[in-house]
Amino acid sequence: MSGITNTGDVNNDGVKDSIECSNSTFNEDYQCIIYISGKEVEKIKNIVQVKDNNECSYFSMNFTNKNELRVECSPRGIYNGYYYKYDGLAHNWFLSKYEYMLETNSPDDISEDFTVDSNILIPLKRSLFQDISEKGNKLVSMGYVKKKTYIYDNNYRKTNMYLVQRDKVLILDAKQDPLTKKK
Repeated sequence: MSGITNTGDVNNDGVKDSIECSNSTFNEDYQCIIYISGKEVEKIKNIVQVKDNNECSYFSMNFTNKNELRVECSPRGIYNGYYYKYDGLAHNWFLSKYEYMLETNSPDDISEDFTVDSNILIPLKRSLFQDISEKGNKLVSMGYVKKKTYIYDNNYRKTNMYLVQRDKVLILDAKQDPLTKKK
């Protein structure tokens, strides 16, 4: 990915915008700079830092459509595509679509694709710069429940609610249990 530049007219003003990404040759750290131009405003520069690979063995970022940016942040064997829409008033990118595809075929795998679209994600106001930063990956992710799993409250106490085997879940955030150190 080192030295890749992608261009497009994201904010539909007739001026080319660009993404410039580079990565370290020693580790899996990436830095992407997003330049948004405008006739009435000065060029807006946003920097996305991906440190220690943010749990992504593959990372890419490019413009797809007007006002849309696609980020791929995937571990091996899984495709995670994140689509962010540009909000010119806020000068920010907000998550509008998430795609999940399992690329491996083992007996335990569930080979179903999964897409969450804007009617669910836009109200969450998930910003690209909060989801990916030097502090780590906070991107949403998809998973399947392997066995009956109880839901815990914010104080790590088990509730009466639970998920059953093969339920699909969209993980919006993860915390580390202070006692067990498990995510």
